[in-house]
Amino acid sequence: MTVNCYDIVIILDPKLTENNVKDLITKSKKVISSAGGEILTEDNWGIRKISHPIKRNRDGFYYFMKAKLNGDKINEIKYNIKVMEGILRINLIKSLVEVVK
Repeated sequence: MTVNCYDIVIILDPKLTENNVKDLITKSKKVISSAGGEILTEDNWGIRKISHPIKRNRDGFYYFMKAKLNGDKINEIKYNIKVMEGILRINLIKSLVEVVK
C-alpha cells in the first residue's frame, strides 16, 4: 500500500446552482475520505472555458484539491466521483510536490 500526494481537478456542469455545487464537492470529499484519503488543500477556481466541449458545455466549474491517497484506491475514487450527476470530468494526477503539514 503506497500513499502519495495527488492533484485532483473536478469539472462540474456550469448550469448547477451554488448549493448543488457545494453538495457535489462535499460528496466528492466524502468519497475521498471514505477511501482512506486525506485532503490537504483545496481551491475553488470558478467557471472557466473548456478547450473542447464536454457534454455540449464550453464552460465548466473547476474545483482543485490536493490529497494524500492510497495508490490502490485511485480507480475506485475516480469512478465514484465520475458517475455523480453534474460532474463533467475528473482528473487525478500524481503530484510532483509533497505538501508538508
